[in-house]
Amino acid sequence: KFIFFKGYVCLREIMNQNSFLILGLIIVVLSSTLLVRAHIPINRIWILLGIVTMLFFIGISLRNGNSSISSTDEVKGVLTRGEPTVLMFYSDY
Repeated sequence: KFIFFKGYVCLREIMNQNSFLILGLIIVVLSSTLLVRAHIPINRIWILLGIVTMLFFIGISLRNGNSSISSTDEVKGVLTRGEPTVLMFYSDY
């Protein structure tokens, strides 16, 4: 069981929010090690690492930005204006 203190971030939360980065680094390190052990030429390894890096940055660029509404009071205000409202709940992690 994890205890959350105000102002502190739990290790589980850090792992959850950065799992894409951590998994990407693990894949790059393991694949590079295996390719070097298989005696693959270093220029081909650099090409593969370049492709993996491009895929990684494409994944990061597809993340959503910050919300235009930052508090529950703003949400209540938008919902009570009398206009149709679309709510989208999405989390990058």
